[in-house]
Amino acid sequence: VCIYDRAGLGFSDRPKENSTDSDGTEMKSNLKNKWSPFTVERMADDLYRLMSQSSQEPQPFLIVGAELGALVAQFYAQMFDNQVLGIVLINPLSEDLFEQDGGSWLHYWYSQLIPSFQSLQLSAALGITRLALILGLISHPMAKSGMPEDVENRQKFLLCHPRHLSSVVDEHHFMNISFSQLRTIRLLKSLPTNISVTVISGNYYDEQMPSYLNKAWAKSEQNLINKHYPQANHIVINSSDRHMLIKNYDAIIEQINKIIRLYKSKLKSRKI
Repeated sequence: VCIYDRAGLGFSDRPKENSTDSDGTEMKSNLKNKWSPFTVERMADDLYRLMSQSSQEPQPFLIVGAELGALVAQFYAQMFDNQVLGIVLINPLSEDLFEQDGGSWLHYWYSQLIPSFQSLQLSAALGITRLALILGLISHPMAKSGMPEDVENRQKFLLCHPRHLSSVVDEHHFMNISFSQLRTIRLLKSLPTNISVTVISGNYYDEQMPSYLNKAWAKSEQNLINKHYPQANHIVINSSDRHMLIKNYDAIIEQINKIIRLYKSKLKSRKI
């Protein structure tokens, strides 16, 4: 099992854009500048280099991603299909999300969500977040979720880390470009039928979001399945919303283990 932080998030460095003589004279000839930073193309390329060049991990991969991570999983499977046995998409972002219900998510994304992350970044830079956590005035996203203490401490650290939050802002800012990149690659090639697709979602709406946003997200997710993955195994986790990765992770792990057991069983039968 391999878990990683996307570029700029957590303990990963932000993408470097400066070219070097050894990489060539043109900006695009530099491997670090092959794709625009903080877009799904660059994220998938970073993961490819991490798994195939920086290390030699056994293949094929079962790639699991939630929301934006699910977007990366889809792009990776399209680009490097010979390395992938399946993808598991948890509450996946879909490239038509901003088009649903008159652009409700598009308006929310750029007028409320990104400004809220920018405010968190400024608060972290000024030390306000750290003070608020110490005084108990705010809590981190995984508070009261039953996570181990080291996981909770990591969340507190990230909430106080301006660089991490700056990368969060950048990823969200370039989301429209990421959607466009995924649309383009779907036009160029289809996902091979031997790659399994599992979509996991909850049967509850997120109480922290307005109803109209929940409905638009659900429509977008269903469109993703109907249009691109009609043969996907769609699993609905009871009594769960989009925070199930934190609150009901055992149910997700169970589904992933089933996929792995099925793959091993098929592999064993081929050898007999």
